[in-house]
Amino acid sequence: MLQFAKKQIRKEPSKLAVEEIDAPLICAFLDEEEATRGISARSRNLRLTAIRSLFRYTAYELRDYAEQIQHILAIPGKNILILRSAI
Repeated sequence: MLQFAKKQIRKEPSKLAVEEIDAPLICAFLDEEEATRGISARSRNLRLTAIRSLFRYTAYELRDYAEQIQHILAIPGKNILILRSAI
């Protein structure tokens, strides 16, 4: 995700500010992963879960960004269709 942010924002990951990583950027990253790498909805949801985990922790450490973090935590996962074969 940081490499994606580097391309989008044109900053080294070490110079990114928290306020630059927002919900639209994360959604664009997830969409890009699906389009270019062909990841499944399940893989997309796993990446989103990891991002949410990071931002849940960030919410405790950086309370000034609570609104931004709530927008990130509200990003919905993709629905996964599970087909079961008849037994």
